[in-house]
Amino acid sequence: MEREHVVRDDFPRAHGSEGFDVDSVGAHLAAVAAHVAALEARINALQVECETLRGQLADAREHEEGPSGLPEPGPDPLANLGGEEDKSPAETLPADPEPDDAAGVAPGEDEAAARMLASKLAMGGTSRDTIVMQVAAEHEVANPGALVDDVLARLA
Repeated sequence: MEREHVVRDDFPRAHGSEGFDVDSVGAHLAAVAAHVAALEARINALQVECETLRGQLADAREHEEGPSGLPEPGPDPLANLGGEEDKSPAETLPADPEPDDAAGVAPGEDEAAARMLASKLAMGGTSRDTIVMQVAAEHEVANPGALVDDVLARLA
């Protein structure tokens, strides 16, 4: 989605109580465009992490000696994500998961959100300690330091 598709200035001018206030509509749409850009950056970070994980899994299976207790690989549940460029991100996401607590966070959702935040901050050049503090402040994960170290290792 291009910024020009969201930020526009062709709204009708306000006349008394009718019409739209151009400045407030423009400010709102600029905020929406910034949010969309942040979401696109998060999606890109997840795609990078996904490819890294796929590569690590392939390497582990290739260098495996003897049984590991891992099941035989089945179809890749993420394989169809690459062929859906013409769909919007909302159309490719599954339905809302069932919440596991009163806060409405599904199992693993907070850790995934913490990983996305850590990836975004790391790619922006934020220091490890700052990333750990921000992840700990915004997400409930058992060990924020270990999570950040894992994300940083995967991005390296």
